[in-house]
Amino acid sequence: MAVLVLVATWRFNVLVQVGIVLVGIIIVWAGLFLGLDIGYREWQRMPDPPDEAFADTAPLGMLLAGWLPGGMITITWWALLKLIEFGLLALRGRSESRLNG
Repeated sequence: MAVLVLVATWRFNVLVQVGIVLVGIIIVWAGLFLGLDIGYREWQRMPDPPDEAFADTAPLGMLLAGWLPGGMITITWWALLKLIEFGLLALRGRSESRLNG
């Protein structure tokens, strides 16, 4: 997800960036859901699992609301990269104005 957003930020226009950010959100969302689901299944498979292993509402919660952390992570990463891009453009503009002026 991070590399996908990194490439999109510096190589494509805003509409493509929004699409790639949405793909990044889905990637993080799926990763959270699958990680919790597989973790609970392994926990339930161990010998003499505790009762908490069968209270597996976390995967369902991540399936329903996993887009929130996925969105926060992906949009924060995209915004940070945009700030870096704007900072680099500002520095480049200052150095060019010093050379021309």
